[in-house]
Amino acid sequence: MCALLGLICANETVRMGTVTREKIEAAVYGVLRIKAAGFDGEIRPDTPLDAGGLAIDSIGCLEVVHELERQTGLRLREESLTADALASPGNLIEHLLTLRENPDA
Repeated sequence: MCALLGLICANETVRMGTVTREKIEAAVYGVLRIKAAGFDGEIRPDTPLDAGGLAIDSIGCLEVVHELERQTGLRLREESLTADALASPGNLIEHLLTLRENPDA
């Protein structure tokens, strides 16, 4: 079990090298559903993470990143976390997939 802002989720840490696209997608959407619990719409690949969509602020993004690192075993380096990478769930998934293939990206 993992804790995110005092909420419990059922995802377990994935060992590096075994993380699939499906596991990355499930982690991203699962964490975003918890973090943006007040969002009434469907979270789609192009839903903005910022005020125009899920309304996740900068501290919230750090919490999302930390939880995704824990769940996927991938390290999201600060210099790789661009505004584009954090713009939407789809961008975040693609960024994680890139890191899976090339951890130095």
